[in-house]
Amino acid sequence: MPRPCRTPGTALNGFVPDPEGPDYLLCDKDQVQRVEKLLHAKKTQGVADLNTPADLGSEILDVRCVIAVDPNAEIFAENDTYEWIIRLNGSYQFPYGILLSARYEGRSGDPWARTALLEGGEQIPDIEVRVEPIGSQRLPHVDLVSLRGEKGFNIGGSGNELMVRVNLHNLLNDTAATSTTSLSGSSYGTITGYVLPQIVNFEVQYRF
Repeated sequence: MPRPCRTPGTALNGFVPDPEGPDYLLCDKDQVQRVEKLLHAKKTQGVADLNTPADLGSEILDVRCVIAVDPNAEIFAENDTYEWIIRLNGSYQFPYGILLSARYEGRSGDPWARTALLEGGEQIPDIEVRVEPIGSQRLPHVDLVSLRGEKGFNIGGSGNELMVRVNLHNLLNDTAATSTTSLSGSSYGTITGYVLPQIVNFEVQYRF
């Protein structure tokens, strides 16, 4: 049975308990603070402890784990790992209609395990299997900071407005790895994906 965790000020995401499903622990906290009328701040925290038995498939936090019903699929198939994520949002209204906002997101790296390719079988000539438990390896955590500045210009005084925005994504230019090669061999551990680099984009919006 799922083990809900609720503390004062904590909002737990809704779920339907499954008596035959995996065991997991999920906590989600959302806090909003307003200072005077110009400053807005929001903080979101989440922690998930996943414990998926080797003979069950489950869908938790948009991560689907489907395990085939055969002995090979049960090798180091149990997922007893955790995930965490923190989000901070804030904005400030400056004079002359200039709005500046910032967002921080930190999240844990994905857990993974080394695999090996076994060959020489008759019915199954080759098969890739795990050689260590899931979570023995973990990708680095990710820290993303984004900024946005915007200003509106009234045109004609009849409700027409021109909005100009500038967005800066990945301010710190974090280059953490998001995927890697788990198969043993010459390419083992090769990084196959990174966080997107620093990006700046401009937006112009006209309302009438």
